[in-house]
Amino acid sequence: MIVSTRFKNLILFSSVFLIESCINSNSSNRSIDSNLAKELNGTWGSPEGHPGFRIQDDSIYHYPLKAMLPCYLKKDTFSVKFPDRDTITLWGTVNVVGDTLFITKFDPPNYFIKAYRVK
Repeated sequence: MIVSTRFKNLILFSSVFLIESCINSNSSNRSIDSNLAKELNGTWGSPEGHPGFRIQDDSIYHYPLKAMLPCYLKKDTFSVKFPDRDTITLWGTVNVVGDTLFITKFDPPNYFIKAYRVK
């Protein structure tokens, strides 16, 4: 099976997302932007429609790793909680325009990623 470069990049992006630097979390400080949360819900992936991850209200399923993880949205900042850590992994700021998810990563600074809604 031939895998496209974009799909490989999506896999790499998804993997990097899951191993980002950790910060302390206090779940009582979570502030959900309900409109953004609704827009984030769904399956996201490559332009060819290959799924990379599925975001639900309180979890994210990572297809390449076959893992369901708790996720948090505080205003426009998205984070994930790994079961083997006491802290959450900070992903970056997120924005949805139409069927495109834009992510501005914190590390490295100003690194931009796009994912597309898989229908």
